[in-house]
Amino acid sequence: MTDEFGWLAWGVYVVASLFLTVFSWLITRNWKPRVLARVLRVWLAVILLTPAYIEPGGLALAPAWVIVLFALLGDGVAQASHGYVPLLAALSIATALIIVGAIVQIFRDSHEAPSGGASRTR
Repeated sequence: MTDEFGWLAWGVYVVASLFLTVFSWLITRNWKPRVLARVLRVWLAVILLTPAYIEPGGLALAPAWVIVLFALLGDGVAQASHGYVPLLAALSIATALIIVGAIVQIFRDSHEAPSGGASRTR
């Protein structure tokens, strides 16, 4: 595989992943609870866009989920670690950020001044 083909393949993959992420946002935008929709959207984006080295110590990258899939089918769990370690790390960080964001949102909502009926005009 030439270097130009590699960049073209990555470009096509990233564009397709972004379209899939936007499509998932359109499908889940009205879901309740909203945090569930956010988690699913972010997890999908992380799974699709996290790269990993094809071989341990190598220079070529591929989507981490593809590395894990092929390593599990061919070599087993131990050989898949160079794919699932970055994937699990990215999922963990993304989940932690979603949880922090949800906590901040709950804190903000609980400290907002209520818009009581005294200021309403009929």
